[in-house]
Amino acid sequence: MKKILTIFLAFICFLNTNAQDTITLKNKKLIYAHIIEKNNTKIKYTLDSVSNIDATYSLKLCRIRTIHYNDGKVDLLSSQNPRSIFPLGIYSGIGLRVQPVVIMLTGSIDYMFTPNISAEINFGKGMDVVEKDFIYYYYSFGGKYWFANKYSKSGFSSFVGLQYGNASGYNMWEAPVGISYITKFGFQASFQLSYTYYTYLTHLVEFPNIELKIGWRFKTEKM
Repeated sequence: MKKILTIFLAFICFLNTNAQDTITLKNKKLIYAHIIEKNNTKIKYTLDSVSNIDATYSLKLCRIRTIHYNDGKVDLLSSQNPRSIFPLGIYSGIGLRVQPVVIMLTGSIDYMFTPNISAEINFGKGMDVVEKDFIYYYYSFGGKYWFANKYSKSGFSSFVGLQYGNASGYNMWEAPVGISYITKFGFQASFQLSYTYYTYLTHLVEFPNIELKIGWRFKTEKM
């Protein structure tokens, strides 16, 4: 009878051990635990240690690489964010510059270093609507900050940026704000409004510029 009881307790312990969740930290350390709560910034969990049976611990998501749940599901956290899955973007667009009134055809290349920070290069060519013989060229480079939570799986995110460049021989600064959507296949569409400051002028804001971009994002090895 005692042997049967021992085997039964060992079996229960085996099931309990295999029912644990496994947390893998970014430093490769493993934590075997029972996760009791998870939100957009941290998790709460308990351990099986007898001395800490009632203790609850918390851990910030930024320290975690993956979570393997006892039911077989795997949470890759920020790696499931579409801006993390598809870090490289190539797209084209059409824009309207209000002063002078110029219709622009544009191109852009960007790279997401994190789900919240990107760097990009822009270039374009357009024609003055009033003086139709005036061809307008520009290029710029800079960065953007994306406001969506880096652990979110949603493709929507608003952004703000700062870029420096040149427009038909005049140096300029641009401050774009807008919203973007990335599908689970990598297609991206974005709409932005930019305010431009030409360095040869004495006032800060020149005129707003409107731009619509569509393109494709690609999976790459992170830099």
